[in-house]
Amino acid sequence: MTILWNDYRKEDYIYAQLPIHSKRIDESHIIISQWLEQCERPYIAVSGGKDSVVMLHLIQTISPTLLPVMWHNSGVEFPGTDEMFDKLTAMKLIEQLHIVKPEYDVIELKRQQLSGEISSAKKDKLALFDPVNSFSNGRFDGVALGLRREEGRGRSYDGAVHGAIYRKKDGMLRCCPVNHWKWQDIFAYIAVNNLPLHPIYSAELLGLENRGRIRLSWWISTDHHLHAELSWLRDNFFETYHKLRCLFPIVKTIT
Repeated sequence: MTILWNDYRKEDYIYAQLPIHSKRIDESHIIISQWLEQCERPYIAVSGGKDSVVMLHLIQTISPTLLPVMWHNSGVEFPGTDEMFDKLTAMKLIEQLHIVKPEYDVIELKRQQLSGEISSAKKDKLALFDPVNSFSNGRFDGVALGLRREEGRGRSYDGAVHGAIYRKKDGMLRCCPVNHWKWQDIFAYIAVNNLPLHPIYSAELLGLENRGRIRLSWWISTDHHLHAELSWLRDNFFETYHKLRCLFPIVKTIT
């Protein structure tokens, strides 16, 4: 039997009553207010995933005016991502939506990475960082991101070193208002505020340890075999898995 997100709502509502959850919300409001005070032209980067949706709601509900939103549409998003932005717009959380697309075909870049023609860092630069920087440089002076420490060693290190707000070398003031949240906080906030949730989070957990392990990323990320995520993809999104397997033969050897 498939367990849907609604089946977890009771425990999410219970968690939402904990003092630590209220404390984290208050801390995020302070972080956002401090960031807004230091920016003249801020924007919010939203992927449609659980963390960025919570961040979007936190910011737009306390900002004097709705901030512009940027979505980096890589061309290899999971099914249902487009609909997330329709729902967020209908809820009046998005007024100005800027859709940024990479100049290069991300599938081809991934193929070049796997064949050794380019590095993973080069792929990410061409597919993600270059188009986002081209969009933001000279137009905005601040960006909010839905990054959390517990989602990886790199993010944990980054959060510990830089904190929730820091200025990058290019002058952009970066803000990560949910950096200190746990995955339980994210789902609790979504439940209480009746926010839309991407369908990927209603997929069965199977080999994953908890709901917080599910992350909305590009479906061509074949490096996820270290976390049993290809098996999870195969059993929950077979059409997407089959497409990935046809494009990249290495998937056959992993699963």
